[in-house]
Parts: sequence; C-alpha cells; structure tokens
Amino acid sequence: MVIMAKEIIPVGVVLDLNSTVGGIAESCISMAVSDFYAVNADFKTRLALFTRDSSRDVVAATTSVLANGDRSTD
Repeated sequence: MVIMAKEIIPVGVVLDLNSTVGGIAESCISMAVSDFYAVNADFKTRLALFTRDSSRDVVAATTSVLANGDRSTD
C-alpha cells in the first residue's frame, strides 16, 4: 500500500556537481533519504530534494537561489 505524504518539505542542496566530493555527496544524500523512507514508510512528511550545481562558487549559487526563490533542479 502506498501512503501519500500529507506534507512535502522542499530542501535545497547546493553542491559542486563537477567535483568528486559533490557527486558522492549527491548520491549519499539521495540514498539516505530513500533508505530512511524505506524503513519509515508510515511518516506523513516527505523531503523533496532540489539540487543546484554551485559551479565552484557556493556563495554565488546560494545567493542566486535565495534571491530568486528558485527551487528548480538545473
């Protein structure tokens, strides 16, 4: 049986996706969220990850997201 989420919580993730660490971090975060909900399927809230590539400038990428209210996945 599939339980529909009552509340979806958007979470912005800013990573340098061109770096080894950024790629690994993206995979690990995604797996952690999936694993959590696999074990805790009864939770009514769900995290929705929105990843942004920092293009090696985390401050500028974060500022852009905050200024534009952007929740897209580039």
